[in-house]
Parts: sequence; C-alpha cells; structure tokens
Amino acid sequence: MSLALMPFPLLSRPESLRPVLRRAAVLALCLLPVACGGPQTAQGPDQQNAYIMPGVPHRAPIKVVPKEEELKSRPPATISSLLGEPTYIRREQPAEVWQFVTGRCVLDITFYPDRTAPENRLSSWIESRDMSGRRMAVPDCLKSFAASAI
Repeated sequence: MSLALMPFPLLSRPESLRPVLRRAAVLALCLLPVACGGPQTAQGPDQQNAYIMPGVPHRAPIKVVPKEEELKSRPPATISSLLGEPTYIRREQPAEVWQFVTGRCVLDITFYPDRTAPENRLSSWIESRDMSGRRMAVPDCLKSFAASAI
C-alpha cells in the first residue's frame, strides 16, 4: 500500500481533532497580543539602521507652513528647522527616509546623496498619505503641521 493511500489516523476520527484544534486556538490567542501590540522597536538584521522615536511625541505646531517646493533638494538640517524632528527615521542605503506623523497624515521625505558631494544628503522625494494609508496631496498634509494633533 502506498503512503498516499494510507489513512491519516487523526482524519479518520474527527473527534480526535478537537483537542489539537483547541490547543492551536489557545496558542493563537496567546500570541495575538504580542503580534499586534508589542513595543515599536526596530527588529531584524538592519536594527542599527532604523529606529523609532520613543512613543509618538506630541508634535508642536509649526508657525509657518512651508510650501512643498521649499522642502525639495534640501539637507536634513533645513528640513528639521522647517518641520521639527521626524517621528521615524529609516535608513536603506543609499537612501534615508524621514517620516513625520501628525494627527491627520503621514509625510515621508526621502534623502539621497548629493551628486556633487556624495557625503551630503538632499531631500529627493516627498509624499504623503492620510491616516488610513490613502494618498494625500503634500500641501494638504503640510497644513496639518500648523495644528498638529500628535
């Protein structure tokens, strides 16, 4: 008799599956809080290249909302002076992504090495999305920095 035709002992008696399924369900429920609500820390082999600011700090409203054009081709120090410190920084060589979170949107600014001076980084890509992940116009997101809820 081939192995494919041999009946699997647990499948021949469905009532014998109950304890196995019960244990699997309990294990899944025990692991759910760890998977969903664990601490926000960088994980994995690239841990030294990414970090999350402790908690999501209250973002102080900015007085002057910059135009999108004012954020393009700028070094990180200029972006910090205009928008404050990012909520999250992710480094993926050669890029560095700064993420700003307000109560209304998420703004990503990506820095790449400057072509003329590779040791310096300049903002090269700017995009934003609302809190549900849908694309949002960058100027609309920048307006939320003036009355930031986070």
